[in-house]
Formats: sequence, C-alpha cells, structure tokens
Amino acid sequence: MRTSIMRTRGGRSALIALGIGLALSTAACDGTSSGTPRPVSDAGSPSASGTPTGSSANASPLASIKPCDLLTASDTTPVGITTPGRPESVGGSPTCRWSTPGKFSFTLALNLDASIRTLNYAGKSPTPVSIGRHSAAELPDSIETRANTGDCSVYIAVSDSSSAQIESTVQDTSDTALSCKRAEQIAKLIDSKLP
Repeated sequence: MRTSIMRTRGGRSALIALGIGLALSTAACDGTSSGTPRPVSDAGSPSASGTPTGSSANASPLASIKPCDLLTASDTTPVGITTPGRPESVGGSPTCRWSTPGKFSFTLALNLDASIRTLNYAGKSPTPVSIGRHSAAELPDSIETRANTGDCSVYIAVSDSSSAQIESTVQDTSDTALSCKRAEQIAKLIDSKLP
C-alpha cells in the first residue's frame, strides 16, 4: 500500500493513503481544469484502495532520486528554513523534512507509484497551479475537514504513475495563504530538478 504524508497543525507528518482515482481528469497533465476526488477512509483516516498498476517503484522515474538532494541551503533559506533536511521513509516513499522549530516546516515526498490523479484527497478538490514545466495542483488546509490550519500542499505530476508532494505548515498560526505561498516557492525550486 502506498502512502503519502498528511501534515497536522504542529508541523508533524502523519500518513494518508494513495490509490483513489482523482478526477482532476486528464487536465492533471495539462493543468487546465480540476475535478472531484472520491474519499475512502479507515478508522477516520484516508486509506488506499487497490494495488498500484503499471510501473513498479523500481521502474519509477523518481526511484533514484533522494528528496533531500533536491534542495540546497541556498534554496531553503529564503523560505525560512536554516537547517538541513532530514531524510525519512514514509510508507516506503522517500521523504525529506525541513523545519525551523516553532515557525515553519515542510516535507517533500516522492510518490514512486502514485500520480496526482490517483492520490486520495479525502473528498477535497485540489486547484491547478502553475509552478513551471510540470503540471501541479494545490490543496490549502489539511486533508482533514478543518479549515484555516496554516497547512498547504502542492502536488506535482511527474509521470502517469508518479508524483512529488510538498506539504507546508506555518506553525502556531492559521496563515494558510502564507503556507501555500511557501509550498509554491518550494515546488518551483524543485520543478526543474524532477524528471
């Protein structure tokens, strides 16, 4: 089962699952329209359904990439991060987390076998956003039903079977707009570094 991360208010990452068909329709590839995802839940948390089809994680264009290598200190300093990223593995997905305690954090996950069309958005509809050469979609607030959480996610379409996900949190505030601005900045920084 493939998972992607979900932020909570304290800037800590929890897991959300992948595998639900997202109706960003074929526009996920060209960024021209959005659709409505379908939720699946398990004990109150979104979960995956089915098994990945097509390429395996080993065949993913992201398989050889380490997420912490995608951003340098000169990339992260302008968005308020002064410490190196911490590599993690979340549900088998390579992940890196950067943070300035008490202020701001973000996590970059590489979904090796889930496109932005197959992620579970728990009934929410991400909006297409321009970040550069890849199509992308943005989802303000947490994947939960809460609003004004200071959280924001940008999902980048890498291929028909893989994606990158930036989850940004402005801690101890409800400034979701600032969190989205930072998530977009980070997405633009890694856009040219993704296959």
